[in-house]
Amino acid sequence: MLTPLGIEPALPECPGLLESIEENGATFAENALIKARAVFEATGLPAVADDSGICIDPLGGEPGVRSARYLGEDTPYPVKNAAILERLKDVPDELRTARFTCAIALVTERGEHVFEASCEGKIGYEPRGERGFGYDPIFYVGEKSFSELTDGEKDAVSHRGKALQKLLAQIGSLLPDAAVSFRRAVPGDEGLILSLIRQLAQYEKMADQVVATEELLHEWLFEKKKAQVLFALKDGREAGMALYFYNFSTFLGRAGLYLEDLFVLPEARGTGCGKGLLRELARIAVREGCGRLDWACLDWNAPSIDFYRALGAEPLEEWTTYRLEGETLRRMAESPL
Repeated sequence: MLTPLGIEPALPECPGLLESIEENGATFAENALIKARAVFEATGLPAVADDSGICIDPLGGEPGVRSARYLGEDTPYPVKNAAILERLKDVPDELRTARFTCAIALVTERGEHVFEASCEGKIGYEPRGERGFGYDPIFYVGEKSFSELTDGEKDAVSHRGKALQKLLAQIGSLLPDAAVSFRRAVPGDEGLILSLIRQLAQYEKMADQVVATEELLHEWLFEKKKAQVLFALKDGREAGMALYFYNFSTFLGRAGLYLEDLFVLPEARGTGCGKGLLRELARIAVREGCGRLDWACLDWNAPSIDFYRALGAEPLEEWTTYRLEGETLRRMAESPL
């Protein structure tokens, strides 16, 4: 989740460190901070750690921060779940409320930050489902247990996913000594993306061709996941973006990355945002084994052409791009053989 932002996560190279950390906080946030502080103090590097668990209201919030240690760390979860159901056997449905909570802590030399989120639900009357783990089979959201939800359904309500999205939305501006940082777009960024698209279209003298809306961007970027957006941040503010997706080379027999749009605000040009975005895409391509990174450039855009050539990119002058769209595309789709 962090690598698309130009952040390479790694476990600390300190033997025994993780095992020596004592999680004795009274809250999930305290435990997450205890772990992140220990790693930061041992390595000097920005550290991220989380803590999570289930809080059951009729049990006074138990197991809470002791979710993993409830009835003993080595006790199998089916036994823990059975014990909880036994304790709640006489509790009516309306009082069986519970929630999963996750706290993610970020500790750097600039300070400490915690991102917390919960998923509200209730404890059912029996374990159901095969997908989940831990307390998932007895925790219900609506009529389904967490173990019955598909991955997509669970991601939409997950406490950990919500907390992680909060972290991703801000981490680029919180890391130290980064003149230019990067973050991946998340739901809620549709308006920003559309604004940058319109500014790019204005620069390319194509403003009248933009028919995209925030609703369309949400559908295709975050629901159908057909493309991804990476933002460049200058002094903690979004200063540019790269919108890209995967294509495929039959000759190479592997996928590639296609950069659909690269745009940097005029006031941020020359600060490393554009080169940084291309570097991050190159890193993604190399890390995932992609064969190449492609993009197109208008033939009159001399500043961009010079910029790309300076990076070592080669124009494919023997190729001509063809396109079907709108009514022409529909006629082709409906044409007889």
